[in-house]
Amino acid sequence: MTNSDLLVAPVQANAKWQVGEEVEPSRLRQATSLSQGQTLTVTEGETMFFSNVPELVKKEGFMTRVDNVISQTGNTRVLSSHFNLLVARQKGREYSLPAKMGIVFVNNTHRTVDIVAKKLANGTSKLPDGTRIYANDLAPMIPGETLEVYYGTELGNVILANYFKDNQGERLWQTIEPGQKSWLYDEVGIHGWQMIMGDFVFKDHHTGEILNLHNLSAGEAIGVCSFVAKRNTDLDAFYRLHQNKILEQADNEAFHMRGLINQGINRQVTLKYNSRSDQIKSITFNTALNARAHDPAQPGYEPTKFTNDLTYGYDDYARISSYGHGEGAFVQNNGSYGALYHVTLHITGPTAIALQGNVPKGQGLGYVDLYNQFLTVALDNTPEPVKTVRIVDPHYFSYYENPSQLRELGYGQIVYTLDEERERTYHLTIGLAPNAYGPYKIFLLPIDK
Repeated sequence: MTNSDLLVAPVQANAKWQVGEEVEPSRLRQATSLSQGQTLTVTEGETMFFSNVPELVKKEGFMTRVDNVISQTGNTRVLSSHFNLLVARQKGREYSLPAKMGIVFVNNTHRTVDIVAKKLANGTSKLPDGTRIYANDLAPMIPGETLEVYYGTELGNVILANYFKDNQGERLWQTIEPGQKSWLYDEVGIHGWQMIMGDFVFKDHHTGEILNLHNLSAGEAIGVCSFVAKRNTDLDAFYRLHQNKILEQADNEAFHMRGLINQGINRQVTLKYNSRSDQIKSITFNTALNARAHDPAQPGYEPTKFTNDLTYGYDDYARISSYGHGEGAFVQNNGSYGALYHVTLHITGPTAIALQGNVPKGQGLGYVDLYNQFLTVALDNTPEPVKTVRIVDPHYFSYYENPSQLRELGYGQIVYTLDEERERTYHLTIGLAPNAYGPYKIFLLPIDK
């Protein structure tokens, strides 16, 4: 993604909202919620392999292991996001290393299996030779520090946007025999991010039948593991060496963000909006695990959330005991990463749609990267259905040295304008890209200012 790919606010204001214009927080605070108290319809029987810890990977090995990702419907999503901090030690010194990072599919069935991608996006923020591909999520320099830090939110939104844009339909990724493996990875430079988001089905090569939990024989499974290895590693040898080892998450990683999610992958809701009578309306997405809707005295109070905006799952290999057995834990997907919202909008009257990033509660500064947020959304029946916006404070790089210059958080940005009087129906899809923050909001406004 380059600066030209991002929406840029026009200099001159008009009587109608224009794509790219910013909307002040004071105006957005006037909105009433369309999501508050509403219940999402959740598609049953789908699974998601989710891998996000250890996020900053310092050792070779597997980050997440799931022995069977096959679902009741046969649909499996993969979301993996990690940062290459791999090092080698020689003569008492540490050296950072390029890496192979990604996932591996393992065919533990008695069949020849076709791995079929329905949607797929993967990539890295830095090539092995050091070339940086994405740089708009550069962090302000902490006084006294010299190492540049990139948050990965730009790459995360590129991955999500490319996933939305992938309309090629089903295509064969690879065919694997019983016991074989298929590797999906990128070669990543030092201090680079690697991310994958994809939807897969697994088919019996000879019959074309989609594998699901109802037609697998006892003991059959398709496993998935996320991994990091040195760039020159023989991956089959690597698998034999590390298959029973799981890297521990860091002490400062408060949530157990890995495992198999089996509830909440795709959510649907239908909402109505009339720009002539409804004024400004908001929809809140991706509320965190600790978001509470009912008690303002509780931390994380978020009254505008959907009543069931969470994902659920379990990790059989949260850790490996001293006896070599897996010890389990519940998945804590703090932000519902990888989950998608499919919103049917019945809109009447000329309407503008705006996105607003995370706005924390309380006084004082927010996290530094909240002043430079990226969001991605898809809306059908529009000339450019997939849009990524960047909402950045003009004084973002003054965060540490002169934070008083920063404006208040909560600005929105117009992402679509729908200048029609008649009622029409749109289908909006949105999700939280890796390394972004939830909750965030969509606003529906009358197109006339």
